[in-house]
Amino acid sequence: MLCVDREGSVWIGTPVGLYRWPESALTLLTEQQGLSLNWTYSILQDRAGAIWIGTWGGGLNKYENSRFVRYRLRADSEPDTVSSIYEDSSGMLWVGANGGVSYFKNDRFHKYEDESGFLNHEVWAIHQDRSGDLWFGTDSGLVQMKNDKLIVYTTKDGLSYDFVRSLFEDRTGTLWIGTDLGLTRLKDGVFTTYTERDGFIGNQVRAIYQDNDDVLWIGTYDGGLYRFKDDRLTRYTTKEGLHDNGVFQIIEDDTGNLWMGCNRGIYRVSRQELNDFAEGRARSINPIVYGTKDGLATLECNGGRQPSGLKTKDGKLWFPTMGGVAVIDPKAIQAKPEPPVIIEEFRLGNKVVDFLGGVEIGPDQENFEIRYTALSFIKPEHIQFKYKLIGLDEDWIDAGNRRTVSYYRIPPGRYRFVVIAANSDNVWNTQGQSVEIVIIPPFWRTWWFLALMVIGLASLIFLIYERRIFRLRKEHELQTAFSRQLIHSQEIERKRIASELHDSLGQDLLVVKNSALIGLIKAEDGSEAKKQFDEISMMTSEALEDVREITHNLRPFHLDGFGLKAALEFMIEKVAGSSAIRFSTEIDAVDGVFSKEAEMHLYRIAQEIINNVVKHSGATETRLKLKCDGHWVRLMVQDNGKGFITRASASGLRRGGFGLTGISERVGMLGAKETIDSVPGHGTTITVTVTLQDERT
Repeated sequence: MLCVDREGSVWIGTPVGLYRWPESALTLLTEQQGLSLNWTYSILQDRAGAIWIGTWGGGLNKYENSRFVRYRLRADSEPDTVSSIYEDSSGMLWVGANGGVSYFKNDRFHKYEDESGFLNHEVWAIHQDRSGDLWFGTDSGLVQMKNDKLIVYTTKDGLSYDFVRSLFEDRTGTLWIGTDLGLTRLKDGVFTTYTERDGFIGNQVRAIYQDNDDVLWIGTYDGGLYRFKDDRLTRYTTKEGLHDNGVFQIIEDDTGNLWMGCNRGIYRVSRQELNDFAEGRARSINPIVYGTKDGLATLECNGGRQPSGLKTKDGKLWFPTMGGVAVIDPKAIQAKPEPPVIIEEFRLGNKVVDFLGGVEIGPDQENFEIRYTALSFIKPEHIQFKYKLIGLDEDWIDAGNRRTVSYYRIPPGRYRFVVIAANSDNVWNTQGQSVEIVIIPPFWRTWWFLALMVIGLASLIFLIYERRIFRLRKEHELQTAFSRQLIHSQEIERKRIASELHDSLGQDLLVVKNSALIGLIKAEDGSEAKKQFDEISMMTSEALEDVREITHNLRPFHLDGFGLKAALEFMIEKVAGSSAIRFSTEIDAVDGVFSKEAEMHLYRIAQEIINNVVKHSGATETRLKLKCDGHWVRLMVQDNGKGFITRASASGLRRGGFGLTGISERVGMLGAKETIDSVPGHGTTITVTVTLQDERT
């Protein structure tokens, strides 16, 4: 029974078992097909289309019309080891071998007689430049054959190392020389070396190639692949995704892929992908690998000799290996379809759970594991995976060929796990497979618990705030009561002192004055006694006036006897008589509107404001208004003085100095509101407004 699967493999059912015959674009030429020895190293196609293959100990093979013909290069019985093959512009074939350099003429090889002995060493590379000179890379330096004369260049001339393994001439005529210690450029007769100090790690250069964009590609034995453009080196290693750090040959196919051999098989990488990485447009590269499952007899490819691989005229790629010559036809390679992706298992702890309808994970189940795979019978070990936990991961996570992922202590929420895969041809199944995951939070992380916590915290803050406000209010009430009591006590004390000054000291001074007046009448004119009585009378009158002034300031008798309006008018009249300020007043009849205590507060406020105007304002005009509309009484004092800088304050007249502080205290006791409007150079207006309803209550 025969069957062809979706990937092109043929399945054969027999009585003894099931066999798979994979589709392959690789064929192998070995000793079974007539090759002299499987250890092959250098390969060349001549102008006629014949393929020349050098072996290690088996001589030179010519492959033409599907037949092998072996040629010996040595006359003795020693084994022939071919290290380099080259066809010059005249069609002559040159071969480097362990017996020296030979050339093919008249259907046989002739040894090149080198009297200098330069070409009796191992010759690893041969090249003819555009001027017709032949160049030979040996283990003792670089040899130039110019007009049948040999010239040797070594490290003394600027070569990076004397062991030369590869030669390449670019489109500008520059000769690039690969040695065991770096890369050397020969341009206009000047050698320039590139070694580790130039970022050239892995110095044994085995392959040099220039693409159609004039980018130079350099392969090394174990240092990876290098891209050389605009004097800038870009290095590719296994860290960047390269299959192996060995690059023994670099061959470009017709579709822009670079093919390379190493000790782990043959692999190809898109040149565009390599350029994207160098220009920062990609973070890694994805090679496609060919090994024993694709038809190779061994994974070990050979290099270090030139040419160590080629693309023939029909587009096929030839690679020397330790198991014969591998021939790959890129045109026969068909990209395999994307592999189906399957999530195999979902584990919570050590328990497998059903995940087809999604998975709910409780708060006591913190860890889970997902196992997945992709279905492909063609090199399943080369299948690559990427996954993402949507809701947690911002980008895809490259899992390589790993088929398990574990998560620990994922935050509660809704997630979707998605896994995608690519087959060995780097064809991605971008849809992949997914599973919905809900992680249930513990009760203390649920929304309702958090809401209760927020409400509780807000309530606690509110209670603390209210308690603080209550305490501040109590403190303010105590302070207000204390201030009220203090001012009340001051007024009582003032009244007492004023009464005592009037009744005691005033009466005594009056008696003294009267006695002085009697003595003044009785004394003789011009006598010394009369003068003394006159002086005593004058001084006593002044003292009485001072006592009356002090008594009035301590307790204005006009306020008690005639009311607030008269007291204010008397105060203004008295101040106007003792200063240069012109005063004007507009005072409504407010007698009986306030209590005696409130009248005293309002009088003291006006008195303190007027005193400040006289002492500090420098004003020439001042106006006092006291207006009443039945609902409020407003006291306004306005001057044209020098003013001052004010600062808005919710607490009113809170300024430096005892005067304004005393005003504010009395304003607070009245339950009034006060404002100060002052601009330097434009005077000051102070307004105190008392709401009668508030005052009466």
